[in-house]
Amino acid sequence: MAVFLLSGCSALNLDIWNDKQGVTQSNYPPFGSVKDFVLPMDVYDLDNVRRAYVQEARFKVLGSCLKKFGFTMPKHDVTPIRYPKNAAYLGWLGEKDVAHYGYLGPKDQDAEEFAALDGLRMFVIPAEQDAAHSGIGASRVNGIKIPKMGCAGEAERALNAGATGLDGTKLVKEYDFKRLHSLMEDAAVTGFKDKRIAEAAVRWSDCMKSKGFSYKEPFEAQSDPLWQAGYSGRGRRAVSTLEIKTAVADEQCRLQVNYSGVRRAAYVDSQNAIIIKNRDLLQRLQNLMETRYANATEILE
Repeated sequence: MAVFLLSGCSALNLDIWNDKQGVTQSNYPPFGSVKDFVLPMDVYDLDNVRRAYVQEARFKVLGSCLKKFGFTMPKHDVTPIRYPKNAAYLGWLGEKDVAHYGYLGPKDQDAEEFAALDGLRMFVIPAEQDAAHSGIGASRVNGIKIPKMGCAGEAERALNAGATGLDGTKLVKEYDFKRLHSLMEDAAVTGFKDKRIAEAAVRWSDCMKSKGFSYKEPFEAQSDPLWQAGYSGRGRRAVSTLEIKTAVADEQCRLQVNYSGVRRAAYVDSQNAIIIKNRDLLQRLQNLMETRYANATEILE
């Protein structure tokens, strides 16, 4: 089986955004609600409901294309993603219910966390459909010519119809929309290097020591090899009492030192820096996202 990754506003006023959110170098507001997960580059993306609408339209086109080859659309999910979009970037454990599930989280939570970043869920493609999906490995399936980049490419072209390319021309490419998430990842890499996060990690480590645990930073605790010990790779792994105790202490310490609040301040700065350098590109990406939503509406209605 092959695994296939699924793939509104004016330009952001940085000063206004920072002022409204209360983020400065000396002020890191604690997390209290879902709105605290908002980051500057979110304004260029669709919200989770409209993201899901685009996915539904994609699957409609994809399914129609696959039908020509005698295939049916594999099982997939087009419901809006429930997990807060930037929670993984900000080191938030609140959705994992660590007192019951440790770092593992409730069933399917990890997949939702991953999908929340770019709005794209994974689904499984039967091997016999792979060439028709991707356009790789064959030019024909069951005697029928495969479209450029497969049925997946056909679906993206339908969603992108009429959009301006990222270079300012009409030559928009099938997967140009993924550039937005790429810029967010660039900001995450830069933001994580911020010394304020390192300083928060030191305070977190001291807090953990006071509870009997020795870790230098949150990721070290969350990815401790002990949690995978004895796991065969099949089904859900077991969660030990020690993992739960560690995760509970970890969450308490993150809240105590406002670890996610500090990360948010660092990521706000790193995203703002990328916005300043890429205003035209981001405006085109925003227009592309809106075009894809408008085309999805036509495809579905």
